[in-house]
Parts: sequence; C-alpha cells; structure tokens
Amino acid sequence: MKGNFGRVHSIKAGIWLLFSVASTILITFIGVLYWDISTAEHISQQVQQSEAISNTMNKLVESMLNAETGQRGYLLTQDVSYLAPYTDGVEQSNKRFQALRGMVKDPEILDLLKKLEKIANFKKSELAQTIALSSEGRHDDALIIVKKGSGKQSMDEFRQLIETAINIQNRKLKENRIDFATKLNGLIIALFVGGIVTLTFLYFTAFRMTRRLGAPIAELMTGIQTMMTGDFSHEVKYFVDDEIGHITNAFNVMQGKLRETMQIRDAIQKELERSNNDLDSFAYVASHDLKAPLRGIRNLAEWISEDVEKISSDDTRENLCLLRNRVDRLDGLLDSLLAYSRVGRKLGQAETIESGKLVKEISDYLAKPGFSITCAEDMPVITSPKVPLELILRNLINNALKHHDRIEGKVSISGREIGSKIEFRVQDDGAGIAPDFHEKIFHMFQTLKPRDQTEGSGMGLAIVRKSIEGYGGSIHVESNPPERGTVFIFTWPQNVEAPTSK
Repeated sequence: MKGNFGRVHSIKAGIWLLFSVASTILITFIGVLYWDISTAEHISQQVQQSEAISNTMNKLVESMLNAETGQRGYLLTQDVSYLAPYTDGVEQSNKRFQALRGMVKDPEILDLLKKLEKIANFKKSELAQTIALSSEGRHDDALIIVKKGSGKQSMDEFRQLIETAINIQNRKLKENRIDFATKLNGLIIALFVGGIVTLTFLYFTAFRMTRRLGAPIAELMTGIQTMMTGDFSHEVKYFVDDEIGHITNAFNVMQGKLRETMQIRDAIQKELERSNNDLDSFAYVASHDLKAPLRGIRNLAEWISEDVEKISSDDTRENLCLLRNRVDRLDGLLDSLLAYSRVGRKLGQAETIESGKLVKEISDYLAKPGFSITCAEDMPVITSPKVPLELILRNLINNALKHHDRIEGKVSISGREIGSKIEFRVQDDGAGIAPDFHEKIFHMFQTLKPRDQTEGSGMGLAIVRKSIEGYGGSIHVESNPPERGTVFIFTWPQNVEAPTSK
C-alpha cells in the first residue's frame, strides 16, 4: 500500500485548464458570430434603405405628375376642383425631396437629386405661373407658356434623371442583397463549423474526463461495495496521482485500519462469548450448587427449632427465625442475580401486544387489598417480545405497591407514542423518593429501607434498567418530596425484534 504521493496532478487544475480552453473557443466563436451578425444587420439596413429610396423616388414622380394633371385640368375647364390634386402634388413633392435628402448617402445619387430638385422647382414654378395667369383671366397667356414646351421638356428630363437614379439605386440594392445573402451563408457556415468544433471539444472533454475519472471511480466503488459485504481484503487500485488517487490511497489505509479493528473486535467478541459462558456457568452454580447448601441450612434451622422448641428462650427462637429469613433472602438474592445475568438473552418471538391488556393481566396478578391499579384507555399497541416488557411493568407496579407508606393507595399506568418509541408512565401516590436517590435506586443491591424492614434483594430496578437499555430505551424517575407521588418513566421501541447488544 502506498503512502503519500510525491506530486499530485490536480483534477481541479485540469478542469480549470479545460474550462480555459472551452472559454477561449466560446469567446472566439461568439466574437465571429457577433461580427457576422453585425455585418449582416448593417447590410440588411442598407437593403431596406435602398428599397425606401426607390419607393420614395417613384412616389416623387407620381407627385409631380399629379401636380401637372391638376394644372392642365384647371387650364382646360377653369374648374377650381382641379387645383386640389395640383396643391397636393406640390406639397408631397416637397416632402419627398426633404425625405430623400435625409436618406441618400451615395454621392452619385445625391448629385442627381440636386439636379432633380432644380428641375422640379422650375417645373413647379411654371405650373404656378400658368395657374396664376388663368386665374387673373389671362388664359391665352397661360396657354402660350404651355405651348412653348419647356414644361414638357423639363418633365421629360426629370423622368430620365429619376429613372437613372432609380436604376443606380436598384443596382446598389441588388449588390446589397447579394452581399447580404453571402454574409447570411457565411453566418450559417460559421454556426455550423462552430457547432461542430464545440461538439468535438465537448466529446473530447467527456472522453478525457471519463478515462481519467470513470475507471478510478468504478474501481473505488467496487472496493466500497466489497467492503459493505464485510470483505476488507480488497485493495483498490489507483491510476493517476490526483485527488481521486489520493482518496483511493486513503480508502486503502482506512480499510486496513478497519480490517485490524475488525480483527480486534472478533477477538473481543470471542472473549465476550467466553465471558458469557463463564457467566452462564456462574449462574448455574448460583442456582444449583449454592442453593443446595442453603436448603440444607434452612432444614437444619427448622430441625434445631423443633428440637429446642420446648427448652429455647425467646431470644433463641427469634435468632432462629432471623436465620431462616436471612437464608430466604440469600436464596432470593441468588434468583435475582440469575435473572440479571440472563436479561436480554432469552428473548422470545416478537408479537403484537395490546399494552392495556398486558397491564390488566399484571394488575389482576398483583392485586392488593386497599390499592387500585388503573390503566389509561388509549394504551398503545406495539410489536415486541412480551416477556421482557411484562417483567418491566410487573417490577415497577409491584415496586409501587410494596414500598407504599399507607394501607391504601393508587397506581396508574399510561402510555403514548413519541416518534418511533412508546413512553410508559407508572405513577403512584406514595411518600416519594428524594432526588438524591433518583440514580442510586437503579444500582444493584440498593434499597431505601433496611433489609429487615422490606422484602427484596435490591435488584429489581437494576434488572428493569438493564432490560430497557438493552432494547434501546431509557428510564428515569420523577419525585420531589414532601410532595407525594413517584413517577417512573421509560421508553420502549414501538417495533422491536431484538435488543441492542451491551
């Protein structure tokens, strides 16, 4: 297994390098694209302006013809209604000349435009003069001016110049359209080539990253999946001295340490199994080999009591009774030690338990005159081995009855869901337990009264705590004398199959 790398080829640096190259390509492509689009847009504007100039010139001819038509109609009929198209034609021609001066940029057309405006002004001046003469009653003088032909000559010249200007503009329009089509084709080609280059680069990048990252990551995932099956012997190979290679090396080191830890754990497990076997042997000795002499001592005490019954003093009889009580207490203590050592081992199958019904069964068994044992109506239903939960509830209820300071009392049991657990409360109305003893009462062989004044080995609450914690729960007591009452509160999994190893 390798240690630290000498020089790490950073994946981060490689990614930034690829990003820089991609950014350069993208910026270049965008620049070319922007230039092509700007050029195409400029040419498009030129095409639109050329079309507008041609249309305006055609309308200019139309305006001049309208003015001339109105003048002739008035001269022939003396009807003033013909002056309307004349006036409109003059106004429109002026406006269109002004518009053309703002649109035309080409010097050649500008020169033609000046000539056209000069001819148009001469033509409009002649039209105005003839209309004025006719209006004054000098109709013959007006006709003389018309018959001279200068108006017709100027109009013919005006049309020729307009036609020349339109032809020039159409030629430029055609050139602009060809140029626009060329630029548009270039733009399409640029887009196509740019797309091909971009796709090629992306493919190259994906191919390179797949080769650089895919195989090492696949190898690392194989190692992780192998480790998840419990096999810590598979060493992951790494290909490149980069961050993934570093992670792979760290994974191999971690796997080696886990392998060593598992070996130590297995050794501890074997030692624990051996210790449990020894504890079972001790429990067997305590329940059989030690109990046989105790039974002998009890029998001897009975025999001695019978033999000296007539001649013994009161003190002797009291001492013999005390001896029998101590033997019975020691016998009960051995039973409690055996029960404590076996907590969490004989589990039984998990089953559906109606906790309210279970409390009722325990209450019927522990019923004591003068005491009431009540249970909440909404007790939860849980899935659990029944024996350990029954042992816990029986111990707590019996503890409340046994240590009550009055001949009458109440014990109430309730339960509620808290997340994935059930919280049980066993509450009595006894004298209570001082806060200094809230932890002490859960220790082995601890009682709050002298042993000659109360029954029990002092193991009940220790067994209760060990059972509850073995299933992942917890227990604590709430009591604050001189206020009466004590509440034992413990949690129990709502669905459980086996206890947590301790």
